[in-house]
Amino acid sequence: MANIEPLKPLDDDELPTPEIGAWGEEKYRHVQLYASLFVKSMRTKWDDLIYLDLFAGSGRSRIRGTGRIVSASPLLVLGMSEAFDRYIFCERDNNNIETLVTRCRRDFPKRKIAIIPGDANASVEQIITEMPRPGRSRKVLGFCFLDPFRMQNLYFSTIESLTQP
Repeated sequence: MANIEPLKPLDDDELPTPEIGAWGEEKYRHVQLYASLFVKSMRTKWDDLIYLDLFAGSGRSRIRGTGRIVSASPLLVLGMSEAFDRYIFCERDNNNIETLVTRCRRDFPKRKIAIIPGDANASVEQIITEMPRPGRSRKVLGFCFLDPFRMQNLYFSTIESLTQP
């Protein structure tokens, strides 16, 4: 398997940055690796590649006990040289939404990003509306990252609905 580089530590931008356990940094590195491999291997086979993060947070995380700040899944994937065609982020916490919007506009103004406020389980129709419509001459493939703080925050019916053609 490819060597997974440590995440670059970030300066504090004074915006809300939730704290996570030390394991979170490794999780983010794996998400970035898998997303990169996904785009590299699927780019020539599909017309539209979509990145979907149903529990996006604020875009950065502070590693508990260290003060170290790293990019979380949305900003890591947005920062990859292998770009998706569209990014869809869901988040229900208003402070995280405002912060994620600020960071996306500041750091990735040219990327096609939709940020959907509210519970991802209740926002399935809006999520689907943001995705390009597949058809006979248009193939669409999505990479979905599901990382709720508690598993009961994600309904299987949400996953099932998002997989329907």
